[in-house]
Amino acid sequence: MTVDTGQSATTLTGGAYSIPDVPIGDRSVTASAGGYESKTSSATVNEGATSAVDFSLVEASVATMVVTNTSFRLSQNKKGKVTSLILDVTVTDRPNPVPGAAVSVEITSPTGSVFTGSALTNSAGMVGFSPTGKIQSGTWTGDVTGVTKENYELATSGNDLSDTIVIP
Repeated sequence: MTVDTGQSATTLTGGAYSIPDVPIGDRSVTASAGGYESKTSSATVNEGATSAVDFSLVEASVATMVVTNTSFRLSQNKKGKVTSLILDVTVTDRPNPVPGAAVSVEITSPTGSVFTGSALTNSAGMVGFSPTGKIQSGTWTGDVTGVTKENYELATSGNDLSDTIVIP
């Protein structure tokens, strides 16, 4: 519970709360809890009196997100030598991008070395990961190992979570 004066309190197990010494006047009180939509109500605080503000919070709606693309792309110099390898991941809620989703990946090199990384998607719902070190010839695999964002859940099907590329 937070008052527009910046004063706050945590509710007890049954939901009761008390915020002492709130200045007199018309006030806004906001209730918030993880997994619930915040709610604000008005109250008038009078001198020497107790003001009651009751809340009933509803569960926050959860949207479904989907990994719509996981694919490697290469950068090459003028002689055709691979200079960098990037695993691109795109997250949407079909059809809109999901910015700020935390994406984790594993990229496995032809020798079995594993690069792991985590980053947030940009405003287009995209993020790219590039393994460090020399880009060796052979088969590379990239796997999305996790995608999270508050008030979103990852779809249980229809995700494009991996890609493989062979570098000659």
